[in-house]
Amino acid sequence: MQHTYNLAPGAWEVDDNGFLRIKTRVMAAGVMTYTREELGDAVPPELAHLPYFDLLVTPDTLAEPYGIRTLEGMPITAGAHAWQEAATPSAAPVGSIAGTPTIEGPYLVSDIVVTHAAAVEAVTTRQLVELSAAYDMDIVWESGEYDGRLYHGRQTKLRYNHTT
Repeated sequence: MQHTYNLAPGAWEVDDNGFLRIKTRVMAAGVMTYTREELGDAVPPELAHLPYFDLLVTPDTLAEPYGIRTLEGMPITAGAHAWQEAATPSAAPVGSIAGTPTIEGPYLVSDIVVTHAAAVEAVTTRQLVELSAAYDMDIVWESGEYDGRLYHGRQTKLRYNHTT
């Protein structure tokens, strides 16, 4: 398998089963913007007037062993994010996280295996080029600045559900 971080031709391996194997960035440290709808009741009253909230994920948070363990084996879905539960799956998985994710610089990196033929085709023809992690978190509401960007709070205790 070639270990690269983009989906350039040759950056993946399709094995004898037709499954796509690729090493990719799942998430990066930095400031991310969320809407009120995405955060729900987590928004404190003093910030409720804001339409958007910038939340920091530090490299230390990405590297927390419990968070990394919750990503192992999680499903990969195609399309819109839909929270996954064993009792009521809302989207059919097209693959999964393989092995134990690692930290490389500011990135959470993982091997993935895509097992659905249409999803393999979408990736290898560059129709699908991004991966996004769905997770729950705790938020520490404190303002600050990280890498030149202001933020309203810090994400901690990440608990992954799936990637899409």
